[in-house]
Amino acid sequence: MFIKILKHELGSIKRDKMYSFFVGYLLLFFVVSIFLFPYLKDQPNPETTILMVFILFLLMNGFIFGAITGFTLLDNKDDNVLLSLQVTPIDVNMYIFFKLLICFIFSLISTTSLVFIANISSGISVVSFIMTIFLASLQGPIIALIMNVFASNKVEGFVVMKISGLLLIGPILSLFLTDWTEFFIGLFPGFWPSRILTMDFYNSSYTFSSPYIYFILGLFVNGLFILNLLNFYKKKNNLS
Repeated sequence: MFIKILKHELGSIKRDKMYSFFVGYLLLFFVVSIFLFPYLKDQPNPETTILMVFILFLLMNGFIFGAITGFTLLDNKDDNVLLSLQVTPIDVNMYIFFKLLICFIFSLISTTSLVFIANISSGISVVSFIMTIFLASLQGPIIALIMNVFASNKVEGFVVMKISGLLLIGPILSLFLTDWTEFFIGLFPGFWPSRILTMDFYNSSYTFSSPYIYFILGLFVNGLFILNLLNFYKKKNNLS
């Protein structure tokens, strides 16, 4: 079933010009990264600028795959695919789970590729990068579900997707809020991967001294987002 859904997702990207646009936008990120990060490294005091741009690019990878998955789910709703699946042997919940899993896997591959392209690994531990990439990739399923919870068609979905960009505020603020005030932005899912990165970049007074604590809290917050959004999505579409 996973392979069939994967082939369907790839086929959708090929058929629909809008999905192809998002993929092209992602490739543009990679091309820009090849030239942008070496340029930033040559500037005076580049650490903050590099980290800010890298965090944005990292989270935008998941954002783009989330948007693609979100639009395909809206397509499924318009075509009554989910309704049709309820009278077939295929479990609807598994179908949705596999679509979100594919979104996460593509986000994971994309964000990992960006790490090597940006080449900013100096001073950052491998474990921190792994934790960051994993949490950043969870933004894909979150964006996909947000679009489908608050939108009923692809036009509304596009508006919701743009508004969802406000979720990037938290990760950027994490560069400047390092003490107990960071919990004001802890509800932003993208805050947690960005905090793990900033801990390796800056020696500052953080609420917790270990990145593992931020990783566990990040898993909890992101997981809570996904589970609640998934429940809202199921109720909205009358899925058991």
